[in-house]
Amino acid sequence: MSGRTRVLYVDGAADDLDRVHTLPDGDVPVAETADTAAEAIDRVEAGGVDCVVFGGELPDATGVEFLHRLREIGPTVPCVLFVERSFDPTAAAAIETGATGYLHRNPGVDQTDALSEAVGTALDRCRERDLEATQERFRGIIEASSDVVSILDADGTFRYLSPSVEEVLGYEPSELVGQGAFQYVHPEDRDRVAREFATAVDDPDRTPDAEYRFRHADGSWRVVGSRGTNMIDDPVVEGVVVNTREVTDRRRRDQRMDVLNRTLRHDLRNAMNVILGNAELLMRDHGTDDRAEAIRRTAADMLELGNKVRDVERALDTGERSREMVDLVSVVEERLAAVERSEPEVTVEADLPESEWVLANRQIGSAVDDAIENAVEHNDADDPVVRVTVDEARLTGEAAVTLTVADNGPGIPEEELDVLTGGETPLEHTSGLGLWLIKWVVNESAGEIAFEESDLGGTVVRITLKRASVGQTIDLV
Repeated sequence: MSGRTRVLYVDGAADDLDRVHTLPDGDVPVAETADTAAEAIDRVEAGGVDCVVFGGELPDATGVEFLHRLREIGPTVPCVLFVERSFDPTAAAAIETGATGYLHRNPGVDQTDALSEAVGTALDRCRERDLEATQERFRGIIEASSDVVSILDADGTFRYLSPSVEEVLGYEPSELVGQGAFQYVHPEDRDRVAREFATAVDDPDRTPDAEYRFRHADGSWRVVGSRGTNMIDDPVVEGVVVNTREVTDRRRRDQRMDVLNRTLRHDLRNAMNVILGNAELLMRDHGTDDRAEAIRRTAADMLELGNKVRDVERALDTGERSREMVDLVSVVEERLAAVERSEPEVTVEADLPESEWVLANRQIGSAVDDAIENAVEHNDADDPVVRVTVDEARLTGEAAVTLTVADNGPGIPEEELDVLTGGETPLEHTSGLGLWLIKWVVNESAGEIAFEESDLGGTVVRITLKRASVGQTIDLV
C-alpha cells in the first residue's frame, strides 16, 4: 500500500455522513464509489483499492455472493460489511467467506468514528497477514539454505539463526539466540569483524564481508566468510542479515598453494639465474652466439615472468588491498624516463599535467609499467610511437582521472582481448600476464579499464581511476 488509502463504497454502503474522513493512524483516505457488485469487482481488479465497504444486499448480488467473487480476484483485500440488524446471519456468513469485519447500521446516528475504527482494524489485520506470509516465505527460503543465515540486532546480538548452524558450527540455534555474536569470534579477529559489522549498521547501502575464525561448539576454530546486509528498517526482518559459510578447507588449500607457489618461484628463479649466468659466460668466452643469446634472452624473460607473478600476487593479496593516494603523473613520468633511456628509437609523445592524485591499489605502478611496456616492447613498427596522456574524467558520477596509452604497433591479438574482456578462463594466454595484472590492479582500485583500437594503428589502453582527496586512504580488508 502506498500513498493515501483508497476506500471503495459499494451501492451506498455508507452515505456521506458515514464515510471515513480520518483513519485511526491519521491517514485521510480517498473515497470512491461503485453502484453495483460488477462495477466494484472491475474496480478492484484494476488495482489500487485498499479496502471495500459494502452492504448485505446489492443491486446485482447479495453481499455474500459479492464477497465470493471478490475473494477470487483479491484474496487479501480488506472488506467491511454493513449489516441492518445486530444479529444478522449475513454477517456470520460474510465472516466465514472472508470479510475482515462488519458494522451494524444504526440509522440516524453518525457512525463515522465506528466505521473509521472498523476500516482501520480491517487494514491492520490485512497488513499483519501480509507480514506473517512474507515472514513465512522468508523463513522457508533461509531454512532451505546450506549457508548459516542469521539475524542480529544492531548491537550484534543473535535474534535468529537458520537450522544449518548445527551442521556448520555445531550449535543448536537456541543455544546462540540472545547471545552476543562477537564473543564467539577469535580474539585476534574480533575488533576487525566488529568494525565491519558497524559499517553495515551505520550505512544500509554497505554490504561488508569478512573472513575470520569462529568458535565451533567442539571448541575448535573454524574459518568462515560472512556478508552482512542492513535490513533493520524492513518490518519483516528488523535486523542485520548475515550469510555465513565455512571456508576452512578452502583457506587450508589456499595456504598450501601459496607455499607451493612461493617455493616453485624461488626454485625457478635460482635455476634461471644459473642458466643466465652460464649463458653470459659462454658469450664472454666464445663471442656472440645466436644459440647462447637465445638461452640468455629466454632465461631473462622467465625471471621477468616470475617478477610479474610476484606483482600479481601482491596486487591480489588481501594484506595489500588498501587504496591510497598516488600521483599518477609522477608514476607515468618515471616510467617514460626509463623508456627514453632504454629505448631511444621509440618516439614518446606525452601530454601530462603537473600532477593528478588518484586513489589506487599500491601496485598501480606495476600496472602503469605494464601498460607502457606493452606499447613499447611489442611495437614492431619501423618508427615506433607511444602516446601517453593524463586527463580529467568522470567515473560513476565522481571526479576521476584517465591515463591513455596508445601505440602504432600490431595491437593486442583479438583472442587475447576476448579473454580480457570476456572473463577469466584457466590456462589461456599466460604470456599476457602483464595485461591481467593491469586489469586486476585497476579492478582492485575500483577503477575501469578499456582496450580500443588506436588512431595510430595499434592499441589504446585507457585506465580510469577516482580522483583522491588529500590524505585519503580506504582499507578494503
